[in-house]
Amino acid sequence: MEISYTPQVFVAKELREVSRDFTKPEEMIREAIHNSLDAGATEIYIAVSTDDTHGVDDELLIEIIDNGEGMDSYELKSFFDLGASKKRRNKKTIGEKGHGTKIFYNSTEVIVITKTSEGKTIRAVLAEPLKKLNVSVRKGCDNPPIVLMEELDTEDNCLSSMKSGTYISIRGYDSNVTATFSHKFLKDYILWFTAWGSVGNEIDSVEKPNCRLFLRGFGTNQYEEIPYGHPFPPESYNFDLLNTIDDRRPENFYIRRWVLPNIPVNDFPQHSIDIVFGVEGDGAKRKFNEMLKWPGKPTNNRYRGDDQYTVSERYGIYLCKDYVPIQRKNEEFAERSEWTKWHAFVNSQSFELTANRATVDNTPKRLLNSIINTAKNVIADLILGTPEYLEFAERVKIEAGRRKAELERKQVKRRLAKVKDKKHFVITKDNKKLEFLEPKSEQGVIWLLAQINALWPQTFKWRVLDIDSHFGYDLLVEQPHIVTNVGEHRFVECKYKLTDGEDFNHSFLYLHQVICWESPLLQDDEITDIQGMKYRFQMFDKNSNEKMRKYFLDSGRPNKIEVIILSRFLEDNFNLTTI
Repeated sequence: MEISYTPQVFVAKELREVSRDFTKPEEMIREAIHNSLDAGATEIYIAVSTDDTHGVDDELLIEIIDNGEGMDSYELKSFFDLGASKKRRNKKTIGEKGHGTKIFYNSTEVIVITKTSEGKTIRAVLAEPLKKLNVSVRKGCDNPPIVLMEELDTEDNCLSSMKSGTYISIRGYDSNVTATFSHKFLKDYILWFTAWGSVGNEIDSVEKPNCRLFLRGFGTNQYEEIPYGHPFPPESYNFDLLNTIDDRRPENFYIRRWVLPNIPVNDFPQHSIDIVFGVEGDGAKRKFNEMLKWPGKPTNNRYRGDDQYTVSERYGIYLCKDYVPIQRKNEEFAERSEWTKWHAFVNSQSFELTANRATVDNTPKRLLNSIINTAKNVIADLILGTPEYLEFAERVKIEAGRRKAELERKQVKRRLAKVKDKKHFVITKDNKKLEFLEPKSEQGVIWLLAQINALWPQTFKWRVLDIDSHFGYDLLVEQPHIVTNVGEHRFVECKYKLTDGEDFNHSFLYLHQVICWESPLLQDDEITDIQGMKYRFQMFDKNSNEKMRKYFLDSGRPNKIEVIILSRFLEDNFNLTTI
């Protein structure tokens, strides 16, 4: 006997998880813009503010209003539903999974007022969505928050002057974190990672929306109209002209762009890609992008803020869908020294995105590899091999060599100055002499040990078998046993200065000696190893039986760890003097 069963979904849990999949708060603005564009809006207004009318100090309030086609009651329900997008069959729309607006659930209140061209206006209120989802999941009962809907008087609401449109307000979004809602940050984000900043604006065959977008984020009281399209700087690649800008580094202001549309994908000719590939010197990038960090002292009228980024953090080559950058793939295409000069995009409508639009990893692997390989081949053949690009790359290479040589010259001067500030010492014994500079690092201590061992090989009673200062103990040594004379393998740790706050990345269990240049430690000061074992610093002065000062780390167990403080050791044994 067959038994049929329909799998069930824990709706509250899924809604909460999807709202959490969107990990960047600003992604909510992206989803709102995409919905407005899909609705055919000709005007979009986005405003960010804080409000205390609901009894919460500085409650984040985000408002979006557009004059798009609006939603009927069925479409409005889908707005709040999961995976119920009505756009799947329309290839011109951006949203298709029915996940994007669920990012709004990460808030204390969502209000949607929408009006269709027939004149019907509906208001929907979702109260305390995040709180109710959390309670439902914790109790294990599937009680998602309820959306209350009502029809409004068409003459008395925020859309009454419009033929159609939608107003959305979101309160308390992301626990009222406001850091990413500054005006400059949002403007930059909109122009880089939303459909409003479409790289398709560079391609003649791509349809452009008849729309205007206005933004008012934190830091301004006025709406600013944001221009449509990704911000590419105007081309400038004539080196005769560039020399008039910077005759020393003209390539720093080089700007060249290639647009290669509708390229069939290798092995998948039914799919295609579009490439918009820009090459820009760092000076040009900083001139046209105020969000780039500026090296050196602040420049007059130049923006500086915590939301700025470096060239390597933003530029390179992006994979796009709907002409919106989704994922950087720099290492797939070039070495770091090359891709930091790129301002490049590869678009394919065949990419399948993850639910939060963060990656293209849902694309079938063979197709994804073919798209990337096609792009790599086209870029190599039609861009990287052109005389313009080769000249630019050669100039960049020459300049990099010149800057490296200049840096090395400065390093020589700097190190010579440091040498002059260092103390010069001399030690003598058995008619041998060694002059050296005071070590200022662990490597300097190791180098001094090597010189002492070369001239006076019996000084430390052990023979170095291996040196490795990158991980673990510095020296592996062999020392004859005091009774059997059989060689025993031990570890020696080198330090410039031994202190009670020393950061040891290993235990002392297998440590034979610590050798340092100096130490401020006093009698009974404690040192703790990586296992939390405590050792007391013990000091013993010279006497009639001992001709040198001795130091140990004592844990109260046998086998104390000897500490050799080289500056004092050399005074006692080698007549250390300052030159």
